[in-house]
Amino acid sequence: MLPFDPFYLLGRLMVVWGVMMPVMAFPIMNGYQPSLGVLGSLNQMHLYLEVVDLRFDAIVSMGLALLWGGLSIVALTPQR
Repeated sequence: MLPFDPFYLLGRLMVVWGVMMPVMAFPIMNGYQPSLGVLGSLNQMHLYLEVVDLRFDAIVSMGLALLWGGLSIVALTPQR
């Protein structure tokens, strides 16, 4: 017998992934044709750091990936 319910943890993980998957796919897949406003201009903006050229949509995607990983770890941590 396990000290935790694996289906409860799987359910929590599925909720986190169900929320984060569309959010992660939005900047990458250019969802809903965001040609207007801030979201549409993210891929036009660049951040120049010495020799590195980063697009802001890449920065947003990296931040969302870190948030996704952190929420996944929290969801898999057994609650007391």
